[in-house]
Amino acid sequence: MFIKKFMSMLLLTATISMTVAVPGHAAMQITDANSYKWSKTGSEWKVVDGSGNPASGFISYNDQTYYVDKNGIMKTGWIKSSGSWYYLNNNGTLAQDQWIDNYYVDSTGKMTKIQ
Repeated sequence: MFIKKFMSMLLLTATISMTVAVPGHAAMQITDANSYKWSKTGSEWKVVDGSGNPASGFISYNDQTYYVDKNGIMKTGWIKSSGSWYYLNNNGTLAQDQWIDNYYVDSTGKMTKIQ
């Protein structure tokens, strides 16, 4: 009986510990893309998974957040996602905690204020 309860608790603990915590961004899910493949064609960067399928949405790579469209192409400049505006620097990284022209983006990268 003890072994059965112990194994059940071990399985439950392992299951809970394998869940990935996403910071409190209700509309913004970030995928870990460290296992994805990046390639450059001309001036565009493309991101695909191990099966060759394009990544999409916000992705995390080397401690930076990027946004790639449904074709896996990395975007720059202003983008609208889930009803909110975000700014991506020229290198594709998400701008955070700063003013971009007359707009402020918070720690999640979301535009929150207009000056």
